Amino acid sequence: MAGRQPRHLLFVDVETTGLTYEDRVIT
Repeated sequence: MAGRQPRHLLFVDVETTGLTYEDRVIT
């Protein structure tokens, strides 16, 4: 489950903040 949470969070972040995974990693 721990491996599935990060993926879900990423999708939520992208929809909430509108940023991509790369943008989040850079920041």
